[in-house]
Amino acid sequence: MNFVRGMLLNNWALKLTAIFLAFFLWLSIHGDRDVERILTVPLEIRVPRNMEVTNERPSFVEVTVRGTPTSIGIWPSAPSAYTIDLQSAGEGIHEVPLSPGNVRIPTGSGLEVVRVSPPRIPLVLEQTVTREVAVAAPVLQGEPQDGFDVYAVVHRPTRVWITGPRSHVEPVSEVATVPVAVTGLDRSLRTFARLVLEDHSLRVEPPGPVEVNIQIGVHRVLRTVSGVTVSADDEEWRVSPSRLTLQVLVPVTVKETLGPDRFSAVVSTAALDPSAAEAKLKPEVRIIDPSDPAIAIERVRPAEVTVRRIGKSR
Repeated sequence: MNFVRGMLLNNWALKLTAIFLAFFLWLSIHGDRDVERILTVPLEIRVPRNMEVTNERPSFVEVTVRGTPTSIGIWPSAPSAYTIDLQSAGEGIHEVPLSPGNVRIPTGSGLEVVRVSPPRIPLVLEQTVTREVAVAAPVLQGEPQDGFDVYAVVHRPTRVWITGPRSHVEPVSEVATVPVAVTGLDRSLRTFARLVLEDHSLRVEPPGPVEVNIQIGVHRVLRTVSGVTVSADDEEWRVSPSRLTLQVLVPVTVKETLGPDRFSAVVSTAALDPSAAEAKLKPEVRIIDPSDPAIAIERVRPAEVTVRRIGKSR
């Protein structure tokens, strides 16, 4: 026991120094040996201002780097990316090889990029275009309260601009909104509806939402009013037929009789060719002093009348 103790304690400082020297010698031989590691690196694609990538592509690539354990350990926290430069490319499919030289690594890191996976990716470039399209009237969900009707639905804006890849923009003729619920309503509603674009490659301007005004009132019934006199705004013209039949929406709360004298029907001839002797025109019909603003003319028969200049033949 004393022998072992003597072996450990005699010249202990010298022995400890020898152990440290041996460790540092081993570290100098084995500690700096290069190792490889696979890292995930963001993929950055540069395209012309009037172009965009339309196909699916990875957001990251796998990069194999070689270096000392110390350098590899600290590299992932440094800014890095794989950059593809297509700024001078045109429309079409581009098979892009991924080479180690395009990986951005910190200067002086002591790292070497060995390989990139996948080794190549296809990229489809397409021209960016902008087009004006209609905003579809919002779809209504449900029904108003019993005894009430939806009179009208007005939304704005009625048109928007969409921007995106040409092949995605050209087939679009209108943009829809989310449905608007009217279940159980007994009065008009002003609300806002979000625009719906199922194609996420498209952008819309203005982005919305759409203002929606829904006019709701008491239930209306259809009444027929016959014998409404129609005349031209110029005495040089004669109208045929001279009387109209109207289909009028009237709230059930209105009990008065609507006779033909409650309506005015006029044909405007101002836009006619001075040399014309005859023409087909739509009469402008309105209610004279309506007792209820919800009274509305639904249909005019005939929809067009013939006007003839007095004293001229065809």
